Amino acid sequence: FFAVAGSANGIEETVATGGPFLAVAALLVIFVESAAAGSGIPEVMGYLNGVHIRKLLRLRTLLAKIWGTVMIVSSGFAVGPEGPLVHTGAIIGSGLTRGHKNCGTKKCTQQVHLFTHFHNDTDRRDFISMGAAAGFAAAFGAPVGGVLFALEEASSFWNAKLMWRLLLCTSLASFTLSFCRNFEEHAEGKDFRFQPGMLSFKSNSVIRFKHQWELLLCCVLGALTGV
Repeated sequence: FFAVAGSANGIEETVATGGPFLAVAALLVIFVESAAAGSGIPEVMGYLNGVHIRKLLRLRTLLAKIWGTVMIVSSGFAVGPEGPLVHTGAIIGSGLTRGHKNCGTKKCTQQVHLFTHFHNDTDRRDFISMGAAAGFAAAFGAPVGGVLFALEEASSFWNAKLMWRLLLCTSLASFTLSFCRNFEEHAEGKDFRFQPGMLSFKSNSVIRFKHQWELLLCCVLGALTGV
């Protein structure tokens, strides 16, 4: 009885504290952009396999997805940012090849001259695949896993050039996330700890570096041994 009562109290506290965050996330989907609902992974997979989904890769969807994810994760419910990161990466990858972005009837962003070469359907498809794979790699701290996700689940067209691009994107995404997560601790004089991914099992077996240049040596060793 006491165990059941304690569990009920815990649920009530979670709903009371996380309910407002959950409500904000729901309102963003209802009133800002309905395409931001859900994880976005099935939609991205369908889009890359020839199913056109309206408003899936819009800037408005990106903003609603990011803030909705922040709110829903802050609510404390059994949800995580892994799926939305894949959708977010796909939107960013698409945006790099689509020129300017519109917010309603107004132009929000300008075309970057560096990416005008990629303003075609083939490169746009590859950039969406790279963005989705980078989001997967950042979520789970698995660069090779991101490549395999794109190969087995997302991408409908595959070649060696795309594979190397994917591996570069996923490696940079995983490293950048780990570096940003540990930058504050390192600035306080603590050891640099390489903890890739948003999914953590609270393990104590972490790689500790006294100096950041030691990580470069590990990268060189991994490249020489084919890791």
